[in-house]
Amino acid sequence: ALPIFNSALGIWTASGNLDVAGAITVSKGTFNAGSGTINCSTLGNDTTTGGTTINLNSATINMSNNQIYWYPTAGFTVNPGTSQINFTGAGGGSITTYGQSIYSLTTLGAPYEGAVSIDSTSFTNLTIGAPTASGYYTTVTLSGNITVSGTLTANGSNGNQRIWFKSNTVGTSRTI
Repeated sequence: ALPIFNSALGIWTASGNLDVAGAITVSKGTFNAGSGTINCSTLGNDTTTGGTTINLNSATINMSNNQIYWYPTAGFTVNPGTSQINFTGAGGGSITTYGQSIYSLTTLGAPYEGAVSIDSTSFTNLTIGAPTASGYYTTVTLSGNITVSGTLTANGSNGNQRIWFKSNTVGTSRTI
């Protein structure tokens, strides 16, 4: 069974490395990621409950599903700490935080065309991986303005391995 943390008074802390063959869901209570490495498909919250806090601390979180979807429930908070989130599956990813912040996130380049979608999110550092094969590109679609207060890295690696940024709505500009 996949871990679902669900207790209004519960506080769970990863005291070292944590390997989960699926999603980690925090329904109620507080999850402290600690300072180790967490491998999972995704880390998120429940859609219907509040009173949930995810403290990412200084953990390295490797997400094989390449997806962050933090539901906008009342009383849900993510404290990014100095964590590093890595999307480890090939082919881009989806970042939907409803305004929660991420300290540092890296997506891998795909061996083919990749797509990354991002809503209104604040990052300290954001790295978008370029395609690993010639003749392909990665499209980053923004559904809101994003803030990068540290370093934005989006390096294409040849004239034909590019990274494109675009708005999700034709005629609507987005700001980075």
